[in-house]
Amino acid sequence: MSGPAAEPGGPTGKRPETLDLLERCGVCRERLKAEREPRLLPCLHSYQFLEDAVRNQRKTLATLVKRLGDKHANLQRSTKEVRSFIRQVSDVQKRVQVDVKMAILQIMRELNKRGKMLVNDAQKVTVRQQEKLERQHWAMTKLQRHQEHILRFASWALESDNSTALLLSKKLVRYPGGNPPSKPPHGPPRTPQFGQGTPPGRVFGDLLCGFLVTGTGGEQSLGSASLRVPGFGGDVG
Repeated sequence: MSGPAAEPGGPTGKRPETLDLLERCGVCRERLKAEREPRLLPCLHSYQFLEDAVRNQRKTLATLVKRLGDKHANLQRSTKEVRSFIRQVSDVQKRVQVDVKMAILQIMRELNKRGKMLVNDAQKVTVRQQEKLERQHWAMTKLQRHQEHILRFASWALESDNSTALLLSKKLVRYPGGNPPSKPPHGPPRTPQFGQGTPPGRVFGDLLCGFLVTGTGGEQSLGSASLRVPGFGGDVG
């Protein structure tokens, strides 16, 4: 400091050098601005010791480091938790995928099993129905052929003058199996029966024997006559 301090309103009009100290201190400068009056007191705020400043700075920095360490620890803990959640989500996703695939495989196996069962049942029903229809077709074909033989024999008997043929054709036409069914039978097909369980060949033989043994008046004996029936491929008698 050089020379005594002068009043602010002195004749020189210059500020004293002591004001430089006040300008360096922010606290004093704010106080002077508020009071609008310069104080010519020595400012001790700008003359702190270096050790105190280092100590205060160390405390402040230690506090900041401690806070930052706490935040870093919290961040690490949160990171580990997030990583653990990610692994859990990945494991759950894998388990769900495996469960879905197993469920799909189980459903496919069940559908395959049910499908095979349905196919087997349908095949059994179809085979039974086919066998039933084949038996019906065989019985109807046999009956149709027999009726064709009867029709040919009856037509030949009507065209000829042989009374024996007329009698035979009448017996053949009147047996119960000669009436064709109007529609396929609903029950299991049966072989057509001929009059009280007697085959038509036996009836035909009995008639021939009766005519050969006893001949009545007005009727022709078959002792020496041969009877050719169209469609039967041979002589009768």
